[in-house]
Amino acid sequence: MQIGAQARAEGRKQEANSLTFRTAVTAELLAFSASIIEATSVWNLRAHQDSAAIPSVWPTLMRPRVYEALLPQIGLLDGWVAAAVISFYGQVLDLNELSAEAMRERPTSAENNSTIAKRFQTMAKYLADSLDGLNSDRQFPMTRADVHMLREPNGTMIGYSPRPKSLQEVLYTLAGDSLHYVRRRHDQA
Repeated sequence: MQIGAQARAEGRKQEANSLTFRTAVTAELLAFSASIIEATSVWNLRAHQDSAAIPSVWPTLMRPRVYEALLPQIGLLDGWVAAAVISFYGQVLDLNELSAEAMRERPTSAENNSTIAKRFQTMAKYLADSLDGLNSDRQFPMTRADVHMLREPNGTMIGYSPRPKSLQEVLYTLAGDSLHYVRRRHDQA
């Protein structure tokens, strides 16, 4: 009987740790979302206008402090969710390293507007996947009023119809995968 009580207590503790971890990572991802949305839109337009151009100013994102502190606990997440979170942060860290090299006047020769736009598109997709996975597909509201002005990978504005209704839909649209979200929701129904 005592063993069963200990097992239940340990299960509750692990569940609480998982919830705390998910909440902390979600908060940091939400903090990243505004800059990822803006940067993806800007680089989508730059890539559309001159894909081969080498940037004169390199993007740098905030350092992911929560992720770095909680990385040892990544095992609290399901496989695909952990993969999405790790992939998002890996892209952030990689881009920041490329930017640091460029600022030291040692830019990577293979990087141009198009490759940076693709990096941001990939980040946007992994960010949306991470938010979905960490929060049981809970939809985060898109509070930005000028969503229709954001640029898709082909350079066109998102427009008004159909206007993305959630943060995740905006991220998938900017990533060039606006149908991904619809397909995934349909598959889960």
